[in-house]
Parts: sequence; structure tokens; C-alpha cells
Amino acid sequence: MFANWKNIKILLPVALMVLVCSCRDSIDFVAGPITGNVEGFFDNVQTHSKSLSFENSMGAQIITSNFSVITIPSNAFVDNSGAVIEGAIDFEYIELLDKGLMMLYKVPTTTTASLIESDGVFHLSASHNNSAVKLDDDVTINIKLPNNNPRDQMELFYGNDSGDGFNWIEADDNPNTWENIQISEWVVTDSTTGNGFEGFGYEFEINDLQWINCDIYYDLPNAAKTDVCIQLPEELYNNVNTTVYMVINDINSFAVLQGNPDTKKFCEPYGLTPIGLEVTFVTISEISEDNYHFGTKTATITENFEGLISPEEKSLNEILDILGMF
Repeated sequence: MFANWKNIKILLPVALMVLVCSCRDSIDFVAGPITGNVEGFFDNVQTHSKSLSFENSMGAQIITSNFSVITIPSNAFVDNSGAVIEGAIDFEYIELLDKGLMMLYKVPTTTTASLIESDGVFHLSASHNNSAVKLDDDVTINIKLPNNNPRDQMELFYGNDSGDGFNWIEADDNPNTWENIQISEWVVTDSTTGNGFEGFGYEFEINDLQWINCDIYYDLPNAAKTDVCIQLPEELYNNVNTTVYMVINDINSFAVLQGNPDTKKFCEPYGLTPIGLEVTFVTISEISEDNYHFGTKTATITENFEGLISPEEKSLNEILDILGMF
């Protein structure tokens, strides 16, 4: 799944942690003469985008390597004044179907109130002459996402990165309706090869260029919620050189823990983790350039959970191999 990562040169490692919110800390805690910065890791592994160009007047149909279909109508893109773009559109997309890749892009499957389980994440962007363009207000892009076992009550979410943290917001702002994602089957002809193929799974329309997620709310029935914190040796690890994820075992879901400068711990800030949840905590750190540390801990969440992880030095390829198993 991640074999191509081994060709990536990474400058800075990730400490992956757990829980119901992915937060980018506005306050840093630093212990000792630490030179690593985990952001460099993300900058250097986020290499899974695909790009193409097409005439705005023609539109485009894109078939991804996973056989998802992105259909863009003609004259879909406008400038800031609302005028239809004349000429070529440079279009870029990212498709992430498993939590290992989602962790590389720091798009945890969480809202501010709940864990969610993803069946696919996309990011779309477009430009003309190196300037960003947007979708016309009256235009939507159609996405067909193959899935052999599609589930009812899937929700369409848009990503929200306010600067304090990343979370997902429902497109219809109503958790009690499920009309924006349909279960469909289709026959599509590849305009490049002329070959046709059948598909089955989810189909939905989007009206914005940003992070998009096809999810279902996840919870343990009748489970109480609790705080979760992870601590690492303070002399080496902090929220500048380390990221910590809480990976939910057996489902496509994970969360990021927020570094707390007062306690020197990485914690879920809302106390929304279900007691009894089976998880794996993952930390990746860059201590200095090309010097990586990695740690994991499996656990069953108990009330006021606190765990200690002591990472070990690992090579880049060793870390990528482990992440590939998620």
C-alpha cells in the first residue's frame, strides 16, 4: 500500500497520536536543545496529488487509480468577480482511502463532537495562469466512489482548518438526514482509452474546492466518554518535533492528540473518547535531521486514560513499513 513511500526523502518525522480532534497547537512546549520540527516530515511526504489540464469550456472526466470518477461540467470555473474563465484550467486532486495515507495529510476522522469513520477523502483545487479559481455558484462536481459494501447513512463532510485544529463539518449541517450521498451503480467510458467499466458504491455532488470526506458517525453504544492523554520523555519530545495519533483499531478512523504546554502531555481536548475503545497510539518524531524516533502502544481506553510511550530510533523505511500496515 505504501511501497512508493520508500522513494521519498523525508526531513522531519511525525509523532502520531490519538483521538477525537486533530489540533495544531498555537502554544508550543519545548524541552532542551531540540532541533527537529515535525512539520517538515509532512511537507515531504504529502506527494500523492495528481494534476491535469483541460479547457474550461470542455469540462473533464477524471478516472483515478482507484477507479473513482470525478466529473467536471463545462464552464465550471469562475474568477473572483464571477466571470467564467476562458482557457485552460490546471486541476489537482488528492484521493485518500485508508487511514495510513490520511495520517500523512493530517486529516483525522473527527468532528468537534464525535469520531467518524471514513470511506474516502478527497481534496480538489483548481487554478488558471497560476491564480486560484473557484466553482460557479450554480455548478457542482460529481464524484463516484467505488465501494463493494456501501453503507446507509453516510454523510458528506467538508474540512475545516481554522488554525486551531482540523475537523469535519457536515455539508447539510443535519446529522439526522442522509440525502447528500447516494448508493449507486454506473457505467463509465474512459475518454482516453475508449474502454468502458462498471462501478458500484457512493455518488455525491460537491460545490466547493477543498477537503471532502465520505463518512459515517462512529460510537460505541451506551459508552461513557473520557479524557485521554499520552506522555513521552520530556527531555526529547515535544509538540514541535512530535505528532501523536490515536488510531482506532479495525475501522478507518483516527484522531490527533493536542500537545499541552502546561502538563507536557498530548491529550484529547474535549473528553470525547468512548470508554472501552480499542486503539493504537503512534508517535513519530524528528530529533534532528534524518534522526527519527517512533513509538506505538495498544490500549483499551479506560476512565481518565493516561499512557506512557518511550519511542525508539527507527530508520525512515522502518517507519514507513509500519505505517503501511494501517
